[in-house]
Amino acid sequence: MVERHMIVDAFPLSYTGIFSIRELFEEIRAWRKEMGYDHRKDLSHDETITESGKNVTAQFEIIKQLTEYAWRILVIDIRITGAKDIDVEKAGIIRKLDHGKLELKITGYYQTDLENKWEMKPAYMVIKSILDKYLLRPATSAPEGAVGGDVSSLHLRLKAFLNLFRY
Repeated sequence: MVERHMIVDAFPLSYTGIFSIRELFEEIRAWRKEMGYDHRKDLSHDETITESGKNVTAQFEIIKQLTEYAWRILVIDIRITGAKDIDVEKAGIIRKLDHGKLELKITGYYQTDLENKWEMKPAYMVIKSILDKYLLRPATSAPEGAVGGDVSSLHLRLKAFLNLFRY
């Protein structure tokens, strides 16, 4: 059975202003490639156009396999509301950008799959709990800390990316 431990719960990033939706997704993809997250799994994607602008919701997982039985997983939830197309001129170059509200949440997980080896008998579960609490915790805290570091790294990169559009 897969054990999924939540390390970071919905680390938020909010922004209202000018940005590019396309470049935001490209920035996430570039960070994912740089950090070695080799899989992407789309959970949901919805785009609607209303009088107030374009609304986009997307949720996806990016996955980094550490060993045959361990993974780092980041779930990214993006909500964009009221995005309107605008033309911005800077240094004589006109760029097509979007103006709207962005809410982004990043949740980090550390997942292991030991195939129920320790949950088969109640005595094994007690032994596993004691081992995890007192002996194996330092060995598993390093990968869990790396998940938190990855969430923070992505958050800072996206925050810096959004600050590029401040005019």
